[in-house]
Amino acid sequence: MDYSSIIILAVILVLAVLVWFATKYTGDQKGFDEMQLKKRGDAFRIGFFTLLACVFAMLVITSIESVSQKISVDFMLAASIMITVCVFGVYSIFAGAFFRMNENPKTYLGICFAVILPNAVVLIGELKKSGTLLKDGKLTFTPGGNLLNVLTFLIIGIAVIIKMVANSREERE
Repeated sequence: MDYSSIIILAVILVLAVLVWFATKYTGDQKGFDEMQLKKRGDAFRIGFFTLLACVFAMLVITSIESVSQKISVDFMLAASIMITVCVFGVYSIFAGAFFRMNENPKTYLGICFAVILPNAVVLIGELKKSGTLLKDGKLTFTPGGNLLNVLTFLIIGIAVIIKMVANSREERE
């Protein structure tokens, strides 16, 4: 069994917990007003319930033998996490709670581009090499994770662009 995807997910989880502790105990919530903090709380709640729904759907999918033979559990788990990230990100972006006060959203576009570019290169290379994302007839995390990263950060990047355009229109009026 290939444990690389489990190790990657564990590292991401550890980093997320470290960031959470760092921001919780250093008071790094400066820059968010009370309305933004409330909206972020709503976004986390919606994200949490989205993750629960995705995990439930994953359990149902894995019980269907014909489908579970074509999609690996690690890919479904990663897809659940990425769907949750998209829901949280898009909701909080459009609710005005993703960026701190006076923060430039172009930074996040750069981050999205920095994640999309290498993942897209690997994804295209995999498609050129084997012509498919399947390994042994199964969609796994190794090439599928790149697809998930590209889609997730593309969705978030598009949401940031739409929000920037909407904000610039509001400023002109």
